[in-house]
Amino acid sequence: MSVPGLCAACNIRPCLPVPGYRFCDVCAMRQPPPSASPPHISIPNPRTLERETLQHYRSFSQSGLNSVAIPNSGQATTTSAALRHPLNPALFLCDIQEGLRNKVYKFSSVVNTAVRMVQYAGALNFPVFVAEQKPSVVGRTVSELSGPLRTVGPLHVGTFTKNTFSMVTPGVQSELDRLGIQSVIVLGVESHISIFQTVLELLRRGLNVYVLPDGISSQNKEEIGLALDRMKQAGAIITSSECIAFEMLWDTDKSVSDGVYAVNKSTKAITAACLRNLVGDGQGGDS
Repeated sequence: MSVPGLCAACNIRPCLPVPGYRFCDVCAMRQPPPSASPPHISIPNPRTLERETLQHYRSFSQSGLNSVAIPNSGQATTTSAALRHPLNPALFLCDIQEGLRNKVYKFSSVVNTAVRMVQYAGALNFPVFVAEQKPSVVGRTVSELSGPLRTVGPLHVGTFTKNTFSMVTPGVQSELDRLGIQSVIVLGVESHISIFQTVLELLRRGLNVYVLPDGISSQNKEEIGLALDRMKQAGAIITSSECIAFEMLWDTDKSVSDGVYAVNKSTKAITAACLRNLVGDGQGGDS
């Protein structure tokens, strides 16, 4: 049975705030136009619609992180996931383990970006998944992440041991389903193996995937760019740690934004060094 205000197709997400329209931004692309008269939907001024959409979604959102798709002029919806904010996001930290510290290119930059993203997760209230590849052989997750993971408390869903390269084990998939996760932010190592296979598996399962080039690496640095190209071709969205944090913030509500701004301010120099090390010319120092 359809619930007033919710999408008539999925009965989960709110309808777009367009008079006479009964579908959310995700389902609308698969639906025929409304049959009620008049048959043509008149789209309001884009700025007005953006303001009304944000207000509409805010009333349904518990954490201020739900997706908002702003229709283009003359269209009812946008169909590209790359144009939407991350919907019900989670953070994946893949194989950031002690045994790889001296083997992976600019490993310390991966660690620093992971620490910063866990801090953003605490400020923005989204869950964190940690995976370890054969920890008896490769070692446990690096100690630098212990404090930040304790700080976010129950947002740290768990540390999952895996014998596959992909992070999407049955245990992880069960938690993704339980939490209703629809977007995943991925970082860790190695870019062309575990990261690549995790991203492909998430995409196969229909999730939106965001990969952070300032947070992934490999033992051979030349593999990083090749892996990023493959993941982008497969449908992943390539973005930076700071960009994704502020994209998820979208609503500058003070109770949330203060935490994000605090993390951003305290890690500004480290962020710049990580970008130089892993995205730029590699001359970012030791950070």
